[in-house]
Amino acid sequence: MDETPKALARDWHFLLYVAGMTPTAEAAHRRLEALVADHVGPDATVEVVDLNQEPARARLDGIVAIPTVIRTRPTPPRTVIGDLTDTAGALRGLGIPDV
Repeated sequence: MDETPKALARDWHFLLYVAGMTPTAEAAHRRLEALVADHVGPDATVEVVDLNQEPARARLDGIVAIPTVIRTRPTPPRTVIGDLTDTAGALRGLGIPDV
């Protein structure tokens, strides 16, 4: 049975927290989508949470800076703060094998 990230993509879920679709937020979204496509697979889910639209989520989800990415599945959750410019650091921080 193949248990690489791409084989298990349906089990991967990412939340990207932003405050409006600023250039930084858009860049983080593009980079996250690319990381997921290249290293996890098309069946993984990426959800964008705009804290301008849902401000209570910041407190509920413990968000202290934006952009923030939380990998909620597989567990345990992993968090990376920033625009994901450092691809290797983002992969490491989110627990995604660089294959």
